[in-house]
Amino acid sequence: MYDHNSAQDAGADEGGVSACIAGVVSAFENGAAILNRMKQRGAPSLASPIPRVLEESILQAPDEIQRERLRGIVRFGPDFETGDLTAVLALQRITIQLQNSLLGKLRDVEDGDADVLALARAADLGRDNAITTLIALRQRLAQAEQQRSEDRNKPTAVNIPAIQMHPSLSPPHIQPARARLSPPPVPPKNTDRRSNIPIMPLSPATDISRFTYREVEEGQFEIQSTLSSYQGDNDRSSSLYSPYPRRPSTGAGSLPSVSTGVSAQRTDSHESTRQVQSYPLNFILDNSHPSRSNNYLGFCKAAWKLQCGDDKAMTRAKDFTKSANSKYYFLTCSKSRCSFKGRDQNALTNRAITDLARGIRYRWSFLAKSHVFAKSAQDEQYSYLCMFCVFGGHQPMTMNLQALLDHVSQQHRGNGLSEVILHRTSCIQGRICYDNETFDINLLPPEEHRESAPRDSGFVGSPKSGSEKPGVVAELPDKRQTAVNSNVFELYAS
Repeated sequence: MYDHNSAQDAGADEGGVSACIAGVVSAFENGAAILNRMKQRGAPSLASPIPRVLEESILQAPDEIQRERLRGIVRFGPDFETGDLTAVLALQRITIQLQNSLLGKLRDVEDGDADVLALARAADLGRDNAITTLIALRQRLAQAEQQRSEDRNKPTAVNIPAIQMHPSLSPPHIQPARARLSPPPVPPKNTDRRSNIPIMPLSPATDISRFTYREVEEGQFEIQSTLSSYQGDNDRSSSLYSPYPRRPSTGAGSLPSVSTGVSAQRTDSHESTRQVQSYPLNFILDNSHPSRSNNYLGFCKAAWKLQCGDDKAMTRAKDFTKSANSKYYFLTCSKSRCSFKGRDQNALTNRAITDLARGIRYRWSFLAKSHVFAKSAQDEQYSYLCMFCVFGGHQPMTMNLQALLDHVSQQHRGNGLSEVILHRTSCIQGRICYDNETFDINLLPPEEHRESAPRDSGFVGSPKSGSEKPGVVAELPDKRQTAVNSNVFELYAS
């Protein structure tokens, strides 16, 4: 369980979140100073002015990070400024990465060795990681605050008579017991080393409390948790348990909420036991970030790079299938032996595609970030994973394009996704977005609450369109208009 007090002390020992944010902001300010010096005297390697996307990334990042910091301070005060060890270590790591990847490469530009795209990528990645870290800290503090509020509202301990029920045939006897603070009674020894742990619901109809016993292995508590995955109409569930020494519970009928393993045991539906229907926050955090160590949680390595803002995850290739002098380009996965590619014009321009029947709008970048490694694909039918499920700590099944769109529409549209998941998936929900807004997927509100789409939004099937039937997946009507999107795909469209 998340221990806010010890984590806060550890954060204070490391200098606190505010000090770490100052280090991150300082790295961006140093980068801005180097850019300003380059503009004044002219860097030898730059044949043209510094690209706008690079300059804006470095200059705007400090303000965006400080806004997120102030939002946390207004909500949680000094607790947010101090933070915890998780946030402090993450921000220190981001500062080191910025110093190596951003400031080091900017100095290379001054020396004549320029890699402008790598600089923009490093700046965007550092900004996004810092903001994500602050949002996650805010959620942990909110969870700790809620836990403290629940603890304060728990009833005080009272002495009441209780009936001690044993599996033996002897008649029950009445003995005093404390409903919350007393340890469970010691049952008689038996040969199979199994013991009965009392769970004590208070009965409002009588003045005594009846114990209900549930047999479990000695020294273990069982915690039920359900991890749902998309399987059509079928759901899978698993039980989480952990070895934990028996001790007085912190609340009447409560069990320790620690989980480290998986058990296939199931409990009877008629048992009057209390089950914890959640699993620790660190379980979700440790299992929702793709990395090399967890095989990118099923995503293709290039999809993971694209999620991190690496523009080199996709490469532009020329199609020579029609003629040797072809001028047709398409995007293909940079992962060796992965056949994922986008031959549609929407891939190069990253235009928004509208599906009114499902209530979603998405760009090709959403599919590229969701694709699974495919050595070969018949008729370019690729497999995908749902980023909403993976980033939420669940493991979905691989799906084709139509199944993915159905799943997102039915399972995630209108379900109130967290700020962290919305940020990591570049998702905007609850309204119709303009095409020049930054998003990979737009989850539309219910049809009865939709306002008319803007005239230049390319929202196919809206009342102002009139030319297409609702529910048809279509491109934007203006072929010359490209999506103004500050992600890596605008670099390919240039």
